[in-house]
Amino acid sequence: MIKNNKVEEIRKILLKTLDNEGFVQELLEKYAGNEDLILKMIEESFSELLEEANPYKWTPVSPNVFLTDPYYLGKNPETGIGVCETLHEQLFNDFCELHGPDSEYNEAILTGGIGWGKSFFMEISLLWQLYLLSCLKHPQKYFELASNTKITVMIISITEKQGKKNMFSGVKEALKIIPYFKENFQYDDKRAADSLLFPNNIELMSATSSHSSTIGLNIYAAALDEANFFKKVSNSKRAQDAGEIFDEALVLYQSVRRRLDARFLKKGHKPGIFYIGSSKVYPNDFTSERINKAMELEKEKGKKQCFVMDYNLWKVNRERYSKDEFRVEIGGLNRRSRILDEWDRDIVGEVIHVPMDFYDKFQSDIDNAIRDIAGIGIYTVQPFIGNKEYIGKMFQSGTEMGLERIFSVDVATLSPKPEYMALEHLLNVPVRKPGHIRYVGVDIGLKKDRFGIAVGYIDGMEQVERTYLDAATQTMKVYKEKMPKCVIELLLSIKKEEEFGEVELGRVRYLIFQMIKNGYRIRLASMDGFQSADFLQILKRNNIEAVYISMDKTTEPYETFRTALYEERIASVYHPLLELELNELERDYVKGKIDHNVRGCLLGDTKIKLLNGKHVPISELVGQENVELYGCNENGVIVPTVAKKIWETKKVKEYLEITLDNGEVVKCTVEHPFMMRDGSYKRADELVENDSLMPFGDICVVSSVDKIFLDEEIPVYDIEVPLTSNFGLSAGIFVHNSKDLSDAVGQIIYHMHINPMYNETPLMPVAIHDGSSVSSRESLEDTLENFNKWVQKG
Repeated sequence: MIKNNKVEEIRKILLKTLDNEGFVQELLEKYAGNEDLILKMIEESFSELLEEANPYKWTPVSPNVFLTDPYYLGKNPETGIGVCETLHEQLFNDFCELHGPDSEYNEAILTGGIGWGKSFFMEISLLWQLYLLSCLKHPQKYFELASNTKITVMIISITEKQGKKNMFSGVKEALKIIPYFKENFQYDDKRAADSLLFPNNIELMSATSSHSSTIGLNIYAAALDEANFFKKVSNSKRAQDAGEIFDEALVLYQSVRRRLDARFLKKGHKPGIFYIGSSKVYPNDFTSERINKAMELEKEKGKKQCFVMDYNLWKVNRERYSKDEFRVEIGGLNRRSRILDEWDRDIVGEVIHVPMDFYDKFQSDIDNAIRDIAGIGIYTVQPFIGNKEYIGKMFQSGTEMGLERIFSVDVATLSPKPEYMALEHLLNVPVRKPGHIRYVGVDIGLKKDRFGIAVGYIDGMEQVERTYLDAATQTMKVYKEKMPKCVIELLLSIKKEEEFGEVELGRVRYLIFQMIKNGYRIRLASMDGFQSADFLQILKRNNIEAVYISMDKTTEPYETFRTALYEERIASVYHPLLELELNELERDYVKGKIDHNVRGCLLGDTKIKLLNGKHVPISELVGQENVELYGCNENGVIVPTVAKKIWETKKVKEYLEITLDNGEVVKCTVEHPFMMRDGSYKRADELVENDSLMPFGDICVVSSVDKIFLDEEIPVYDIEVPLTSNFGLSAGIFVHNSKDLSDAVGQIIYHMHINPMYNETPLMPVAIHDGSSVSSRESLEDTLENFNKWVQKG
């Protein structure tokens, strides 16, 4: 018998001399008499070597077969069911190229427009990665990991709820119906709440945007969903260098990429693919930056490792849409996008050709359509209401239905002092449709020095046609739904009294109670302002549903307002400040906010007229506090006022020169508002010759407007003046400085949609503090009486 150490010796000699033709003869001579055992050991060793050379339980099928064979993702001819039964040819070809046997890709970027199938493509790609792992006999041994190591396929989303609802649930449901997985590689259904655990310690898990969610994991393949919508924070403590930007998507990308390469890129073996998917947002968003980096790397190394799928709806599925097209010019930082007519020739931007199926979408909201439908990133800040004419239609609808102002002035202090109350009061006019429930929206300024209040009601419902993308057929479908017709009857801007630092919340509450007393059935009030908790509690005690909503944390109210505006379902009483605010609303795609633009748009040499008689360039006033200057109130009266803040707002490479008939020239950016002689405001780029501006003294009109282009950026500045919201220039005119009413309007339109009430039910009893039950009207009388006592005390 050969001793154990001799058996091992034979094994080593055999393994070292596989390519030596005389190695068997050498063994037979050295260990004569043990020929049968030696031959048996040679046979076993060869079997072991063959085993090592082929780590697969079964050879993986090609990507083509994986997508088309009913045993995998193909459509079953008998049932008509299959995961990939509607996969478009372009995506089919991409899948086969990306995952082919000769592919060297380690990353795939799926971007462009919405609805072309990014998420679905990533789902079937993750199924492919799970399939490849399932074919291995010993995955951990193959990748030289410890035998008990868990190998993870990961889906990363902004929130855990989003991740599980979207791709994770899609993959999970597909696994239930695919015959191959059902028979060979099914997850443990008892442990499928937070992740899916497969044989051989393979796991599919959904993770959040937290960087720590990837720590310690052996990530074989991953999908980063909606990468362009992760946080990007300036001056974050989480940034690597102080004062730098914390890019959440980039940090996650680097973390996952390191784990893919460190754990699985060994001895010629490569990990799965890192899929990065997101619709485009702006030109230098995360996916755009990754594509640029990949192109640089390809140029440097001469090897293409990043597969890019940059599509929109009609590029993936052109035959589904009309052959007729219209042209769209893509705008830039200081140039708006537009639909081109046949005769347009002054074209400077990129032009795209769009199927006529999408014309209405582009006409109603061109910026969102360019981004979402055409799949082209637009600059980070864009006008929120692209079609400004609908703002005018909203006010015109109010005029046509006979809406009249119900408050004496547009801007008020709501002071209880007699001299103010004589001018600022509800008008004695009949209540329109007194049985209809009223909605109130209040926007509270950060320092409570400026409020906006809006009141409105629902004037019935109307059917509206909607379009949506049918994912199965990739075509636009139409459906109808009933939506409220909204009427805004009160718009009031509330400012502080000159001698006080802020507006008393009680005064706004008193106005609401006065309206109830006058017959307005107010049943829902909302507020945007963290100081509003007590205010809301008091309203609730008076049978008014009161809610807090942050217009800075959600864009949904403004989105709802814009939809209703474009569908011409809003009629409003006119207010010049609301008109200005709506015209200047902008969406910031980086911050995820809808707000007014920074109007600080005067060049540094623009002189400001101060109360002390001096004329000082605005750039020299930067950083100073309580600068005394001139403003113009809503009645056209020039008054002394104080600047709260003077600062540099941004840098520009073009500006306008507004030449006045007095010879003065005002230099500003295109969006800067000028106060007109009638008290309204007009953007600088909308001014024309002979426009009459609000003057210090004599009439002042515009002589000319010229656009100036620069080779390098220069700074521009602004002044914040809370009392008048405008300030006087040495040139002899007034310009606007600083959003109150639009937030309030956005609130009530939003609540009219999510909580529509317009019936004529009677006033309900309400409990007051002493435990008795009285009518709302009686409770209100008590409240008003208490408020009047408070006024008399001081």
